[in-house]
Amino acid sequence: MNWKNAAGLNKHLSGLSEKQKEKIRNGAKVEVCKEMREGWNGELPFYIFWCGECDNFSYDYPHGYIQNQRLNCHRCSARIDFRPWWSGWVELWELLKFRFSVRGK
Repeated sequence: MNWKNAAGLNKHLSGLSEKQKEKIRNGAKVEVCKEMREGWNGELPFYIFWCGECDNFSYDYPHGYIQNQRLNCHRCSARIDFRPWWSGWVELWELLKFRFSVRGK
């Protein structure tokens, strides 16, 4: 168990309404803060989400590249697929940049 994430979960879970908790139980991932930990180059968003493997709330930051990010449950280490709503825009922007860079040559 990741104790830093367990402490963060308890801190932020108490600030959520019952309606927000129900949305999380139904699959929503809620960004609750941005943190910078020792050895990191910048802040990362942290999310509270529901782990279907151990049926508990969990708290983590996205791992991996934007096309295939995941959140890890701090209790059972299950990997939960995660794709931010804005990732499609990033992919479109990268595609347009590539398209016009090739066209200009």
